Amino acid sequence: MIPRVFPLWLPLRLAMILGGGVIALYGLAGIYTTAPALQQTESAPPGASVLAPAALLLIFTLPGLLLALHGWRSRLVISAEGVVYHSLFHRVATSWPNIERIGQTRRRRDAFFLRQSGFAGPRWLAPLVRGSGRDRVITISLHEPNWRNTPLRQEMQQLAPHLFASRPAARSQRRHRS
Repeated sequence: MIPRVFPLWLPLRLAMILGGGVIALYGLAGIYTTAPALQQTESAPPGASVLAPAALLLIFTLPGLLLALHGWRSRLVISAEGVVYHSLFHRVATSWPNIERIGQTRRRRDAFFLRQSGFAGPRWLAPLVRGSGRDRVITISLHEPNWRNTPLRQEMQQLAPHLFASRPAARSQRRHRS
């Protein structure tokens, strides 16, 4: 099987890229208009010509760029070896046998729930990802909302038939964070 790549669902991806871009441009426009005005004002406190643009950079421009980049880079890769979720700063990778089940997150999104952590990324990010439980959850429906009615379902049934076997009702109702 050739690996299949699923970027974020197109409307969500466009919203993140365009929204992040608008936020970043707002911050840059604020820097462009604020810095010269503060330099010309004699009543401005010392250092204001540096602090105001720096604040705009930190509050708008950098988060806007990160949001846009996350929308651009986030993807789900499904292959015969397993599943890999790529985010901006980390990835969650797993083999098919490590996937415990397919279920819904608290936000009602279809996801793979892993038996063991699949986190791979920088050490500083590990406590944040592991603490939220996102190292053991890979969301499917953010990348392929209608996956149950596509050939992807048949491929997953062939690669991991244990995920589609009938389950007791109590176990399928369990919820995880995501």
